[in-house]
Amino acid sequence: MKNILWTICKILFIGLSAFAFTPIVIPQGQSTPELFGLPRTLWIGLLISLLFILLTILGALSIDKTEENKPNQR
Repeated sequence: MKNILWTICKILFIGLSAFAFTPIVIPQGQSTPELFGLPRTLWIGLLISLLFILLTILGALSIDKTEENKPNQR
């Protein structure tokens, strides 16, 4: 189950990275689309950053922490 969760995190990370450079985030031909007085690009960038943080936490929780993955201690 944790392996599937890790794979989903990787796919979502790649998807969010690609989404950050689409015309939805960076609109063409519009100098200042705004939302509450701030540029829409800023809001979407903040949202994407928060999603990256959540993916990082979820990925860290999905890592298997058994004795098999620990380095050999001598």
